[in-house]
Amino acid sequence: MEIKYTNYDGDWEESCPHCGKPQKEHQVNIGEHEGVRYIHRQPCEEEQHHIRKEAVKRGIVTRIIIQVYGICSYLWGKIPFKEEIKLIFGFFKNIFISLRAIFYLRRNKPK
Repeated sequence: MEIKYTNYDGDWEESCPHCGKPQKEHQVNIGEHEGVRYIHRQPCEEEQHHIRKEAVKRGIVTRIIIQVYGICSYLWGKIPFKEEIKLIFGFFKNIFISLRAIFYLRRNKPK
């Protein structure tokens, strides 16, 4: 009978970094299918707590990012004369690019 490990490729005699017990104690027999016995590594309680803690941290960071985006979009909507500011910014940007091009041509003039 062939044995397949579903989610762990490491050494089963190695100790778990979370609980210190051998990885072999985390084995769970899933069952047999077409002559193949499947073994799954079930995380220990300490590792499950660590996984949950990381998921909660990710959730908190995601909610903070979404909240900051909502506040920024709200504040952006409150800025008066946005279209006028865009026009003025574009005007000064074109002047800056033109001056930069003129200085570039002066610097790279053939001798």
